[in-house]
Amino acid sequence: MASFDEFVRKFPIERVRLDSLRPADDSPRIGGVSNRHASLLAEMECPFPPILVDKREMRVIDGMHRVHAAALRGLELIDARLIVTDADTSFLLSVVANTAHGLPLSLADRKRAAIRIIRTWGEWSDRAIAVQVGLSHKTVGALRRRIGDSAQPVTRIGRDGRVRPHTTADGRRTAAKLLREHPEEPLSRVARLAGISQTTVKDVRRRLGNGEDPVRWNQSSDTIIPHPRPNHSSTMNARMSSGAESNIDRWRHIHDLRSDPSLRATAAGRTLLRALEPHIRNEVDWDTIADSLPPHWLNTITELASQCAENWQRLAVQLAARRDPR
Repeated sequence: MASFDEFVRKFPIERVRLDSLRPADDSPRIGGVSNRHASLLAEMECPFPPILVDKREMRVIDGMHRVHAAALRGLELIDARLIVTDADTSFLLSVVANTAHGLPLSLADRKRAAIRIIRTWGEWSDRAIAVQVGLSHKTVGALRRRIGDSAQPVTRIGRDGRVRPHTTADGRRTAAKLLREHPEEPLSRVARLAGISQTTVKDVRRRLGNGEDPVRWNQSSDTIIPHPRPNHSSTMNARMSSGAESNIDRWRHIHDLRSDPSLRATAAGRTLLRALEPHIRNEVDWDTIADSLPPHWLNTITELASQCAENWQRLAVQLAARRDPR
């Protein structure tokens, strides 16, 4: 699956007037534009990355904070990529853009977005939707069940674009029937006809050979299988951005950074390493934390989290400006 950045680069950059732009009808950000974040962007001495606009009505899909920041700078024009799409796709692109970069959507925003995507593209798997909205697949699965059985797909489209059964039970039964009737059939063809992987077909063949049921006891189509908790090598907070990394990769980068004398020997470098290390060391289930915090602290913690996010975002924008000067 192409990343958001890869997708938008297909469209040329144009200069558009700020007064020609309109906000989206259904932004995924319930609270609207953050004046504080827009002010931070306006203070940075670097050009804004192009915004994304639906050409039909000049509605901003991604980049309202940049639009407000440009207005605060007194600019009349801004770089934009213009596309033509429908309302549902515009909403999806806006969600994905805010998952890939910019001021993060709140947990409530992401859950609301996930519910809409489930209702619009119910055939997508929980993991495929989780990537788009920045939630865990367990949270997406819980939201799907909360909506009701009518949203449960018989088949699902995974992150790789392939269509698979919602559970492998039916696929295993189909594979077992094919293997019994056509034992000489190549496993690759059986897998393709049954809609399951070759590895699963091999397991079905082994179980048939041992006289066992081809469907494991906990894989019946009417049983909800809890997803396993990811281990340290699993990709955390999967994102559509091509820069998503596992914690092991992050530790490797931290090790490389700490080994570089140009960082260790400077106060700025040591400060950065100290600030980065807690975020890399801990595998934090932010969804669980957000759902478990006492209500009387929500405003305070929201403000603190927003301030931390804005500080890191400001650093990221400044570094991006140095890396890709225009």
